[in-house]
Amino acid sequence: MKPFQPVSPFVPEAEVDRVFAFANRIISAMGIYAQVFISIKQVGRQDTHSEARWCGDVNHDTPTRAPHIVLQKAFELMELPMKFQAPFTMLTTPVVKGLGHYQGGIRIITEFLDITIAVSKLDEAHDRLIAGCIMYAYVFQTDSSFISLHHIGRRGNKVAFERAISTWDTDAIVLPADDHQRVYRFVDHFGCYEEQQYFESASGDVRSRHWDFVVPDPEHFLDFLASLYGVKPEIWDDAGADDPVGMVMVMGVLDPTSVFAVMARRRWSIFTKP
Repeated sequence: MKPFQPVSPFVPEAEVDRVFAFANRIISAMGIYAQVFISIKQVGRQDTHSEARWCGDVNHDTPTRAPHIVLQKAFELMELPMKFQAPFTMLTTPVVKGLGHYQGGIRIITEFLDITIAVSKLDEAHDRLIAGCIMYAYVFQTDSSFISLHHIGRRGNKVAFERAISTWDTDAIVLPADDHQRVYRFVDHFGCYEEQQYFESASGDVRSRHWDFVVPDPEHFLDFLASLYGVKPEIWDDAGADDPVGMVMVMGVLDPTSVFAVMARRRWSIFTKP
């Protein structure tokens, strides 16, 4: 897939607002929050807009350096000279490895645009994953409905699983898989499903969450995300037409038992009670 070509009139402020809307949706749906920086500039023009905002359900009572760190990540990229090489040129943080330099910033230059996106608040490896999803959704868009969030999933213990069934009540859709228990409900506010998983065979305290997106070329999307970490995505050859085709899983740098993942599928599927 090729980066999209902007149409005239191109208003950077409006583009940034649109990207923030997507960022806020996927972060809020997961029940987390983060500071997000977005800068969009047309190549060869002075028109540009840069802004940092909180996305998600922010806890303003908790002290954090995220608003400062997100700017550090962004400026580490934006101050460097970069040249376009087809189909696009990409640079990620940390440009310089060492104390005070973190993952979570991505800059891409296409033939038409210079975009920088940075995320800060979670483990730096997970900041990078979220920034990658936001960047891909903008750079490779084909139309306004190019990418949609099918569901967010959480993996927990048996108590969390049973609590979800009880709390969700008549909205709960229990659909056991071959190797784990799972329950879904549709969340109208976010326009996507929410999933709670329980693996009876799981060992240790692994706290895992994932986003599952609908996108025209899921393999391309997962390849893009995996490339941010220098790895290949896990592709499931036996996936059905309505299933996700694969996954990129990222463990935390400070806490490897904290895991975030992204899955992707070609088309929307509806979950119904058996």
